[in-house]
Amino acid sequence: MKPISILFALLCSTQCLFGQQLSKEDSLLIDRFKKDYHKEITVAAYYDTIEGHILPTLWSFNDSLCLGDLILEKSSWTDEEENKIRHIKTFRKGNLILDEYYYDGSPQLKDVTEFDEKGNKTGIYREYLKNGKPDQTFDYNTLTWTVYDMLRHPYYKEQMAMKAKGDSIIIERYGRDFFTKNVIFNASLSKVTDSKSWSYWTDKLEEPPVSYMLSYNVKIDEQNSYSRIGLTFSPAGVFDPENSHAFEAGNPRTAFKMTFAGVLKEAIRQGFPESDTSKADGTLVFEGEDGSRRFLYYLTIPQTEGIPSGSYDRKPTYKYLVYVFNPWTGQFIEKKKMKTWALWEYIKDYQWLSPDTE
Repeated sequence: MKPISILFALLCSTQCLFGQQLSKEDSLLIDRFKKDYHKEITVAAYYDTIEGHILPTLWSFNDSLCLGDLILEKSSWTDEEENKIRHIKTFRKGNLILDEYYYDGSPQLKDVTEFDEKGNKTGIYREYLKNGKPDQTFDYNTLTWTVYDMLRHPYYKEQMAMKAKGDSIIIERYGRDFFTKNVIFNASLSKVTDSKSWSYWTDKLEEPPVSYMLSYNVKIDEQNSYSRIGLTFSPAGVFDPENSHAFEAGNPRTAFKMTFAGVLKEAIRQGFPESDTSKADGTLVFEGEDGSRRFLYYLTIPQTEGIPSGSYDRKPTYKYLVYVFNPWTGQFIEKKKMKTWALWEYIKDYQWLSPDTE
């Protein structure tokens, strides 16, 4: 069940004039709303299912602000370390666009995350120290991780040294041109392990890492259509090829010779309906049998949605017509029918497509 605070925000939205532009006065109201940590908190309860039992869960919030198509919702609670947390969510037309956490009893921002209209993280994630100085940032558009306070990230240099080792392995296997134009290190998906457990690359590490799992995005151009290269390093810092992913034997050691626009143009020559080009999308995949796996590019167009027979949960099947290309040359290879269990925007980055033999 949804928290009461979310339901309250939805009720508030019905009184808003959607599309209204913010004035200077509104901007001042928002600033004052965010910095006001003195207001007494109103407490409400809602129910949730915990380990199979419906139990009351306490949720406290102290204010909501409605301005045009914007709704700001302020809440607070106490974490496991008895620190009081102040949390402010900003919604536009019902969609979360900004998520902010503040230090206890202070107007100082702790961290902030932005979201696009589809709910994906975007822009620059920022963390701050209690004195207002930046701690770290992560740019979701360029996948760039920046650390400002080295004392809070004592193993940063070791991590960067391991990343440099990973970079050199990809350059050795694929060539510098490919690495420069088609590869981006993804700190948000990379991980490290210590003597107890694993952590994300950007977490604040309490122990020195003993092994590393590096993730790199592979793209055809500036569009977000990519596969991944994964590198694993043993506790001694030695590259572990057996547990690494996406090395194509016999690759030409050059950059990809294709773009999305070029692929779409060639697909039209191969029978792709021009009237459906607005629906076209694609993804880079790494597939094949062991020893002969290779990068391929799938240009897709949605076909039909149906219900598979005998399915107990009656989930729909989404079908696609797929035009397959060699990304190294841009050459068209084949056309085939494929299917998946979810909408394309949820599966395109994970390559959950299977042959449609029906």
